[in-house]
Amino acid sequence: MPIESIVAQDDLLQALTTAFPPLSPLEAKLGRLLYHELLKGKPVYRERLATVSWQPTKDVVTVLAAERLARLLLYDARQRIVGFAGLSIDETPFAIDIGTQRLFTWCAWDGLFLPEMIDRTVVLRTTCPQTHRQIQLTVRPDLIESVDPPETVLSFVVPDARVCQCGVDESRREFCDRVSFLASAEAADRWTEAISGTFVLNLQDAFQLARAFNAARFGGLGSNDSTRGVSP
Repeated sequence: MPIESIVAQDDLLQALTTAFPPLSPLEAKLGRLLYHELLKGKPVYRERLATVSWQPTKDVVTVLAAERLARLLLYDARQRIVGFAGLSIDETPFAIDIGTQRLFTWCAWDGLFLPEMIDRTVVLRTTCPQTHRQIQLTVRPDLIESVDPPETVLSFVVPDARVCQCGVDESRREFCDRVSFLASAEAADRWTEAISGTFVLNLQDAFQLARAFNAARFGGLGSNDSTRGVSP
């Protein structure tokens, strides 16, 4: 079922930015830097984030603990960051290969907005939850390069405004767990009938929505001056 029969693109973007509000300049800077640190495949110390952002550690800790970033962060037992806003070191059903590094996303749609944020091409691999068929996408920052199978679509859900008050685990249950790639329109129809509140987006619509969401939340492209010069 096309998105136009469910909700207008502008209304869907508004719902997303209400549930996941735009970040302040400092929050956006730390978020972009954190993405690039997580690309190394290792947990990130908050002190490391302070170093690469040229901010006092106490200020970084305060910003990370505030509501808008706190509910986007996953920590390990040592209080190191292992996931942020869709990108994770911990394994999920959505693997993304970035060069030789394998990381994971929280949902299918994350794999469409992350390439622009990290300014890298990613290969996303997952399994259709309805047919159990393997799905693979190659996504560049500016376009979807390839899709196998080509009939793949995305299940999506309009996030409830209360998601903005949720912790990261509940937010993932309420939103991420209902957003998946489906191997065909027929599989998507069966999936959306069974999963309350979900509907189907074609991949191009989902990709354009992802780019608009990046601009709304981070104030522009993910690759900008704030991530240049970050040590490898």
